[in-house]
Amino acid sequence: MRYFMGPDVWAATVADIDAAGHDRVESLEEAEVFVNTASDPAQTPEIPDNIKWVQYCFTGVNRHIDAGLIRRDGLPWCNSAGAFAKPVAESALGLMLSQAHHHKAFALAKSWSVARELDESQAWLYDQQGPTRVLIVGAGGIGKQLMAYLAPSGVHITAVNRSGRPVEGADVTLPIERVDEAWAEADFVVSILPATAATEAFFDVAAFRAMKPSAVFVNVGRGSTVVTDDLVEALRSGEIAGAGLEV
Repeated sequence: MRYFMGPDVWAATVADIDAAGHDRVESLEEAEVFVNTASDPAQTPEIPDNIKWVQYCFTGVNRHIDAGLIRRDGLPWCNSAGAFAKPVAESALGLMLSQAHHHKAFALAKSWSVARELDESQAWLYDQQGPTRVLIVGAGGIGKQLMAYLAPSGVHITAVNRSGRPVEGADVTLPIERVDEAWAEADFVVSILPATAATEAFFDVAAFRAMKPSAVFVNVGRGSTVVTDDLVEALRSGEIAGAGLEV
């Protein structure tokens, strides 16, 4: 297979593709496959007829659909779904711990004078008086990896997916239409939802009001799944304790 990579060339990725027996060429006109390293549709060049398919090196393709680059009757595109399970799950775990232990508040205070106040509302993953309860909404590949990272802490995990089919590593699995049953029990709510018509504004004022005042909300899914104004108000009013966002 002859491939062109651009606009950026990722040396490590080139080495892996070349090691698999493929040949990188210097222009799209020479290639069979376009390995697209631009997340911005405006950086995608005009694709000549000799290209058979496009390998897009990220996950979300909504902007490319809106820009008319991906069409039902057009050139096949492949995204990189599944490639980011470990780094995104690690980011989610980091946000959970950072929020639970008030890392930002301590850093901004630049003093231990706030320690007593912050310690009183500190949260923990490990089992103190019963397991910490984690609700993972969107329990696909990233969610399963997060469950593996959480397992040593002995947390109780409720996984939410479309079907309600049991997820390995979860104590309970619910279909997404029954997620309301889990808001009030969760110490941590982690969203890993994709951007779809069904998930638009999924986390709204009603969802945040149903959560515990001590709950920490973490979003490593798509930003469009959260009503930002509702989240800000939930934080300001104390409806939830904190939020970690990496969207």
